[in-house]
Amino acid sequence: MGLLKRCFYVGAASFVAAGFILPTASVVAQEAGLVIEEIKVTARKREENLQDVAMSVSAMSQREIEANFATDIRNLIYISPNTLLDDTNQGPGGVAAAYIRGIGVSEVEKNFDPAVGVVVDGVFRGTMTGSIVRAIDLESLEVLRGPQGTLFGRNTIGGVVKMERSKPTMNPGAKVRLGFGDYDTTLVDGIINFGNGETFGVKLSGSYRKQGEGYHTNLNTGRDDGQYEYTSGGINLLGAPIEGLEIEWTSEFEQTEEDYNVLLNVGQPGQLFCTLGWCS
Repeated sequence: MGLLKRCFYVGAASFVAAGFILPTASVVAQEAGLVIEEIKVTARKREENLQDVAMSVSAMSQREIEANFATDIRNLIYISPNTLLDDTNQGPGGVAAAYIRGIGVSEVEKNFDPAVGVVVDGVFRGTMTGSIVRAIDLESLEVLRGPQGTLFGRNTIGGVVKMERSKPTMNPGAKVRLGFGDYDTTLVDGIINFGNGETFGVKLSGSYRKQGEGYHTNLNTGRDDGQYEYTSGGINLLGAPIEGLEIEWTSEFEQTEEDYNVLLNVGQPGQLFCTLGWCS
């Protein structure tokens, strides 16, 4: 009993001491002029401080996106726990499988509506096709976890992945990113901005990705599967004819040629398919 009492008193003393220390640290922080960085989000379709939004939101700014040197949205989705956004590898390269808190659909075919909404530049996409946005053009990324039907409508029972891409700057500028990797992989991303500096701007963007060598040998054909070639491009026009009015128009395309998902036969050597030589 005496030992228990002593443990209790020590714990109580530590708690009281911490209570006296915390205000002192707060005063020191105030005297030093420390300010918590304000993170602006548009999770409720208006610009607000993240700390004032009563929702489960993860956000990433343009500066943080650039610091990650990410190639596309798949490399950034780690900012949000319980979230997965990846390529299905069973169709066009822009088709995504999105899950939040275990709720979602791998959109291999169009018989099912997605359970996670994807919003790009304020436009809700009713399909996962084209949802894997290239990171070079991203200005902000927000992941809203949980049902969002009140503001974003149907197909958002799992949550919403909200992305904003950069607008034309109306001033000349360019950005290029090159990448090379294993399996004869090449990545090229580019953006060009130009305009009259005041009322009109144009942004041209493009991406090219190629993996010339496969990573899995197909025993039937003798070919290395896993190759792909992806091309995308877009044009964005922004006009501001009068003060307080902006008109924006966007057009884009994507084209993908790739091998289908690699399947590995895990049968035993004595089974039928292995006898026919179909086992890897």
